[in-house]
Amino acid sequence: MIADKLLTPADVEKVSGLTGIKLVPRDPSKGAGGDLNFATSDGKLVLMVLVGGASLYQPSKAQKGSFHADVSGIGDEAFDGPSDDSNPFKAPGGTAEPFLLMFRKGTSAITLSTYMNMDAQKLYLSQDKLRELSKTMVSRL
Repeated sequence: MIADKLLTPADVEKVSGLTGIKLVPRDPSKGAGGDLNFATSDGKLVLMVLVGGASLYQPSKAQKGSFHADVSGIGDEAFDGPSDDSNPFKAPGGTAEPFLLMFRKGTSAITLSTYMNMDAQKLYLSQDKLRELSKTMVSRL
């Protein structure tokens, strides 16, 4: 599979500062619905990566609630999401950091989604870290 050549547990550890990151098998019933699913050593999901064809990019961006803002400097085009109105981590009357980043490069469209660290009550990976991981993936496409 192309996905496992694009991002490794070592890449995620380097960017996140976490140790013991491992790949876990796809199991949507456990939230691991990606082509790559990265988890902590105790199995808490940190990052999910979906890899598909470029034709998925525009419909995903146009899907109600998925788009927050365009992102420059990653692949041919990129955006983060979800919108504030669709973000389940938004406090009433406030905003929440987007937890998804999707980019298109050539014939590929890739989505990175981070998870909430329930102990710390914050996302495992900030948008800056998702962008750094995306740039690593773009360099390997």
